[in-house]
Amino acid sequence: MPIIVDPGDAEDVTDETDVSEGLTGINDVRERCTEAEDVSDEVIEDEIIKAQQLIERYCRQWFDARDLTLTLDGNESDTLFLPVPIISVTSLTINEDGLALGSDNYKAYNSRTIPDDRRNPRIQIKRVRNSIFETGRGRLFVKGLDQVVVGTFGFVEPDGTAPAIVRNACLQLVCSSITEIVTGEPKQIPSGPVRRIETELHEVEYVEGKVAASMFHLFDQRIKNALDLYKAPLGIGAPVTIG
Repeated sequence: MPIIVDPGDAEDVTDETDVSEGLTGINDVRERCTEAEDVSDEVIEDEIIKAQQLIERYCRQWFDARDLTLTLDGNESDTLFLPVPIISVTSLTINEDGLALGSDNYKAYNSRTIPDDRRNPRIQIKRVRNSIFETGRGRLFVKGLDQVVVGTFGFVEPDGTAPAIVRNACLQLVCSSITEIVTGEPKQIPSGPVRRIETELHEVEYVEGKVAASMFHLFDQRIKNALDLYKAPLGIGAPVTIG
């Protein structure tokens, strides 16, 4: 069942999630990648930051707990859909009325187990009970007016950590990048106009080979397949301001 956000949940998650560690750590890289012994901690840290930023951009979401203020447009319904999973909600101000709605007046769908609300994060205003037999419609999120949600957001596991699959993908990216730095041999990814395709052998020949300029060229199919599991759906017609 969806639950009302408890402020205590935010404290627990924040304590267990060290944002400064990122999706992987320097020691993890040194244990996995033998070439890492030839580079400094500063280089490894820089590669971790780049890999994490690339993963967040590819997945259109982040994998740690972040305290944010989201300003969204209303939608003329009693349910407000958010562009990022909810960990906890500190306050909800609807329709620019200047007063935060009491937490007993809405439900924040923030479960990270069953059901898993991270795939469909939303806040719903509770219906008004007119009598013991009737339940009337509650207030609406009015279109054209700001709906301000203050809280903690991010795609994290129940223990507050990033999914293991995402962390492993980040580690692979960092190790591949460091290997290129040490060996000086960038991974060649052919691109350009196709000259010939042999369907039997699944061979593709390009007119001119090029090397990708960013870490994105290190994405192999296994990493892409893994990260595709954590891609946020594209938000259509849902303006949002993150402050």
